[in-house]
Amino acid sequence: MCSPATSFQGRLFRKFSPIPTRQSIEKLRSFSQHSSSFSNTQEKLEPCFDGHFQNILNKLSKHNVYKTVPSIADVSLDSNVRLTLFSGVLRSCASKGCLNKGKAVQGQVIKNGMDPDLDFWDLLASLYVKCGSLQCARQVLDEMPERDVVSWTVLIKGLVDEGYSRDGVTLYGEMRKDGIRPDGETLVSALKACLGCLELEFGLQLHAEVIKMGLFSNFLVGSAFVEIYSKCGLMELASMTFFYISKKSVVSWNALIDGYALMGDWEEILNLFCEIRELELKHGKFTLLTVLKSCAHLGNLRGGKAVHAQAIKIGSELDKFLSCCLLNMYSKCEFPEYALKVFQRIRGPKIAAWSAMIHCLHQGGQSQEAAEMFCLMRHSGFGRQVHARIIKDDLRSNGHVGTALLDMYAKCRCLEDADVILNELTERDLLTWTAIISNFAQSNQGQKAVKCFIQMQQEGLKPNKFTFSSCLSGCSSLALLDCGRQLHSLTIKSGLSCNTYVATALVDMYGQCRCIEDAEAVFKGMASRNASSWNTIICGYSLNGQGNDALKAFRIMLDEGFLPDEITFIGVLSACSHMGLIEEGETYFNSLSRYYGITPTIEHYACMVNILSRAGKFIEMESFIEKWKLTNNPLIWETILWASKEHGNVGIGERAAEKLFELEPRVDYNYVLLSHIYAAKGRWDDVVKVRALMSYQGIQKERGCSWLEIDGEAQNFFAQDLSHPKIREIRVLLEGLSR
Repeated sequence: MCSPATSFQGRLFRKFSPIPTRQSIEKLRSFSQHSSSFSNTQEKLEPCFDGHFQNILNKLSKHNVYKTVPSIADVSLDSNVRLTLFSGVLRSCASKGCLNKGKAVQGQVIKNGMDPDLDFWDLLASLYVKCGSLQCARQVLDEMPERDVVSWTVLIKGLVDEGYSRDGVTLYGEMRKDGIRPDGETLVSALKACLGCLELEFGLQLHAEVIKMGLFSNFLVGSAFVEIYSKCGLMELASMTFFYISKKSVVSWNALIDGYALMGDWEEILNLFCEIRELELKHGKFTLLTVLKSCAHLGNLRGGKAVHAQAIKIGSELDKFLSCCLLNMYSKCEFPEYALKVFQRIRGPKIAAWSAMIHCLHQGGQSQEAAEMFCLMRHSGFGRQVHARIIKDDLRSNGHVGTALLDMYAKCRCLEDADVILNELTERDLLTWTAIISNFAQSNQGQKAVKCFIQMQQEGLKPNKFTFSSCLSGCSSLALLDCGRQLHSLTIKSGLSCNTYVATALVDMYGQCRCIEDAEAVFKGMASRNASSWNTIICGYSLNGQGNDALKAFRIMLDEGFLPDEITFIGVLSACSHMGLIEEGETYFNSLSRYYGITPTIEHYACMVNILSRAGKFIEMESFIEKWKLTNNPLIWETILWASKEHGNVGIGERAAEKLFELEPRVDYNYVLLSHIYAAKGRWDDVVKVRALMSYQGIQKERGCSWLEIDGEAQNFFAQDLSHPKIREIRVLLEGLSR
């Protein structure tokens, strides 16, 4: 049985080793078959007579490949002198990549019965390597009466350059068995071979040889070892190697940074970048790309801004790849205004930049701006140019291309287009299904998410934790309890019910479906919890009117060492609102920035307005709005309008409605709510006026809708709607009930 370490290394090798194509396999097979010898090569060469060869020499002379070629034809010259001249011609052929002319030189040497020296053999091997004839180069090496380090190095380097890294490693081993001591160039080629196939054991042997030869101080050699260990995931060994490099360069720094990126150690990447800056070493955009990714993962806005400043300093701010990384970083740090400034500076933004900007705006709660940005992109002809090109190149059936296209349409909320792409794919893997399920769920189309989940299972694919959590989110959006319970059962059968992401999604589903006891049971049964898990149960308690339990859960969360975030306080403030806890709500609101460094969002302000207005504290509420300059936000006035209806406060309700008619003139709900306030007071003339205003502006009240979950599917019922496929059976049943 393999040890865990060996098994781990094996997985790494399988992961990083290049997968040979059919063409490369055939080339490799032909390279390993040495059926003919150097002496037999003459049969494979075109007939090379003196006259014909003289013409070749004249052509070489004409093209300045070798200017003294006519003297080679002089048979009176000493054989050693002629061999030297032949070697000169062969060297020129090798440098120019003239394979056929080089073969002609080889043919003449054989025909004239010359005894090639080591220099000629080395040049011949170099010719075949540079012209890509590795099989012939190997034959030359096998036939050489004496082989030096140059001969071996030429072929090792050729193999590595052509992508045959493992053969390069094998050939290096043969060279050492042959008693040849490597030089610096040989070691560099061997290290490249080791990097190509990640043969860790070979790398360790090379490390020992390099130390013995005293070449480890060479920064290129040291950097190569750092890269080898980093790519194998041995960061402790990579760090030790890096420490012993006498002259640290950007190359070695980047190798170490890339290794930590591979392991997901984003904190260490930032630490290394700070050291680079302290040493005032020059760094390029590729270093900044990795550091920006770490800032995005950590939500480190300050670090991201520092990297942005460095990008401007080195003149790489407008680089398209770097710009997309900046967009992503500002998006993850929830600063869409900075992202927009970056986007506006990009000349001719590509689809990736458009998508990143749209996603950033959507994540920042600016859905309207995201939609407008998408319209701009569509007018520029990109969400469609890419698709048209894919159709033109007949790439629609390609799984990777199709999945990327599907994800693009889904993130742009063009779900009908995404659905079309899904149906066109001939091979749909788990990633494809998860992408479409996730986007359906995020767009409140839970039914479609569930249907895709069922179809995916019918195709024999097993859902993973991300598929389950996405589908459960879809059930939450429509409160599909029966379907959610079935998914819960499947998570248990698949062994994923204890996964933190899946369990959190289950807590959210049960909370949204008003089954808070089930949500609580899942939460208490979780093996490990994160901040998102606590947020979900706190918001679940608040949604179900259990404010005391929400605040109790919040205190336990703090006791267990979890830091609250923006979502946590939305749940906490909502709990205070349900319980009428004005002072406690103000205390929690003030602690956002004072103790936790959280900038309040509009949702937090709305929660405070809700606390004050539900308690009937309208004077305090108006002071709060004036203090925080919230008069131009529709969410605030929607909250006030609802509270006015609850308290029957016509004056405040009229003021809120008037402001909403200004900010959201097309939203029917605001007109309807004001008419309800008037109706509750018996002011029917005012009700008629509101209805007339709606009619004058062409605003129609959205039809009332209810739904029932039947066999795991939500059945929608609209007022005065006769389009349901079973409307006749429904009407017969209703008539029977009314008797």
